[in-house]
Amino acid sequence: KLDIEKINVVGALNFLGAEVNKESNRETFRIIKQAFDSTGNYLEAHKFYSFEMDRMKVESSGFTKLIYRFNQFGSSFGQNYTYSLAWMIVLTLVFACMVSAKSFYIDETSGLYSYALFLNQAASHFPLFAKSFPEGIRFIGLIYSVLMSALIWLFVVAIKRHTTR
Repeated sequence: KLDIEKINVVGALNFLGAEVNKESNRETFRIIKQAFDSTGNYLEAHKFYSFEMDRMKVESSGFTKLIYRFNQFGSSFGQNYTYSLAWMIVLTLVFACMVSAKSFYIDETSGLYSYALFLNQAASHFPLFAKSFPEGIRFIGLIYSVLMSALIWLFVVAIKRHTTR
């Protein structure tokens, strides 16, 4: 485990070829990432950015932890654009199957019907979704659209990270 959180350095740092345990602290990864960024070695900097974000995920809690997990599974913190592309395809196929099979329609006699009706009416008040999806599936359409938007954003970030910095 490497811990360089409290060092003072006068010259440029060189970590090329250094092996760092993934259990090192976040500040260590940030310092190494900045050292690679300053020398223009962006590929190595990306790797340590991913390690830094992984440590942030471990240190965070609540909703922030959920966001970090989504980012990790969606694109491995911008390292892999195929993850987000695969998740977009899977999500679209699941949504299309649900729409064609009408598997999300809840029987009026069910105890969940009032909750489903409330959620669909609430989703109808979002201007973009008022007419985008048929009555009865607006809430699921809203969830689908939010997830797709986030996955598209992760895809664009990962592509950008692989092409420029």
